[in-house]
Amino acid sequence: MAVATVPYVVDVPYAVLNLEENRIKSFKEKPTFTYYSNAGIYLMKSEVLTHIPVEKNYNATDLIQTLIDSGQLKGVT
Repeated sequence: MAVATVPYVVDVPYAVLNLEENRIKSFKEKPTFTYYSNAGIYLMKSEVLTHIPVEKNYNATDLIQTLIDSGQLKGVT
């Protein structure tokens, strides 16, 4: 299964602290983070359909989580 994504950029206007056990390990001033959001476009191999329950509403996001949990959806290539 392939999931189309769109980048979503978040600019933080303040320094962000990296904490470990309540101690500051590092900080980054005004960082920008990029997250990849689900675009709602999917490409599936026919065997993926076997993971969809019959006669039940089942969201694509539920299917994605099922594949992640079972180790069948690995990551980005």
